[in-house]
Amino acid sequence: MSADINTIRVVTRVHLETIANNISTDYEGDKFTPVNDVEYQSVHLLSGGVDDFTIAYEDSVKSSLILQITLNYPSQKGTYDVETKASQIVAHFNRGLVLEKNSVKVRVEKTPTIANLGVVGDREIRAVSIGLVVYS
Repeated sequence: MSADINTIRVVTRVHLETIANNISTDYEGDKFTPVNDVEYQSVHLLSGGVDDFTIAYEDSVKSSLILQITLNYPSQKGTYDVETKASQIVAHFNRGLVLEKNSVKVRVEKTPTIANLGVVGDREIRAVSIGLVVYS
């Protein structure tokens, strides 16, 4: 990855936090302990690969990433809240959105997807996958 991964983490985290103020968040690499019967989300930045190519005789690199936001809601409360939050995240990270910091531009490549992972333990789980690209 040629783009600074820490800058990408910061810019996506700042954008997520503008809607996530009502939910505890487990950021990758941070210490976090879930509280029983309280919803939370886990956030991971996954590598999707790197493509080397030439545009107009200049070397360029396209880095693909996936911002994975996994919503964990108490299962005994139904699915409305978890599905509403997942839809809110999809709308917030809409296709074509460009986030920028320190001349690094992170673009949402396509409409995010929601996967129903079902019930795990006492949690109803939804995973929101956001495809990102960075050109450098």
